[in-house]
Amino acid sequence: MNETHLKTLPGWTPRHIEKLAAAWIDSAEQVVAISATPGGLRSLADQLQVPEAEARQLIDQARAVLPSAKLVELDAASDLDERGLGALGPDDELDDPPLAQGRGPG
Repeated sequence: MNETHLKTLPGWTPRHIEKLAAAWIDSAEQVVAISATPGGLRSLADQLQVPEAEARQLIDQARAVLPSAKLVELDAASDLDERGLGALGPDDELDDPPLAQGRGPG
């Protein structure tokens, strides 16, 4: 997949790019996707070590270079309410957990 590297964006300094690279964020698409999540703006501002207003400007610069169809795709909120992070809920306990039967791993 071809992504738009942050170094090609106006307004993004080497310091901004370095700060996000530490979190493996290196494309405009990633920045826009993160900004669409709850708390995404704050998270990006924290990672960049800038005020939210400056982070918003940087996000806007990232959005400005992307095609509108890509923005629609990236702006779609991800539904993480149904244990989207892989965690089991309390109703999803294993019927026969190995440790409950005295069996451990290996």
